Amino acid sequence: MKRFLSTVLVLSAFCSTASAGPCPPGQIQVGQQGAPGAVIPICQPIPGGARSAPAARWKDRWGAIALNPDDNVGATNKEHTRSDAIDTAMRNCASTGADDCRLMTAYVNGCGAVAWGRGDGGHSAWATRPSIGEARIVAVETCEEMVPGDVCEVIHSGCSHPVRIQ
Repeated sequence: MKRFLSTVLVLSAFCSTASAGPCPPGQIQVGQQGAPGAVIPICQPIPGGARSAPAARWKDRWGAIALNPDDNVGATNKEHTRSDAIDTAMRNCASTGADDCRLMTAYVNGCGAVAWGRGDGGHSAWATRPSIGEARIVAVETCEEMVPGDVCEVIHSGCSHPVRIQ
């Protein structure tokens, strides 16, 4: 019985060593080189094996919304900096013929919306949120809360999504 156990232990040790193979994890043996008795394995990565992909890198995009009292909107969604977004939105608002534009909001990697209502001589509200649907809903709700009973509508909405650079 003692001899049987010794044989089992030796065989199990040999099998576990043999199954590990001469190559490091993630590689397989594809050949051998060297003289008889001094064989060196040739290893290469397992085709289609798990490889760690480089981490994604993203570049922020800024948006901004400017508005004048007549509800002329100037907006942008693809600027590289906050100041560029503000400048472009103000310039776009002024290009509608308005001379009294005001910045409503600037946002990064998100969405913005402006809603307008006729009540109380006309009024507007804006919102920024992660999705355009959320921004539109919040802008309308905020606008309608300003003048109870008024019905507001979205006059501008847009998103500034980050851009993958790697």
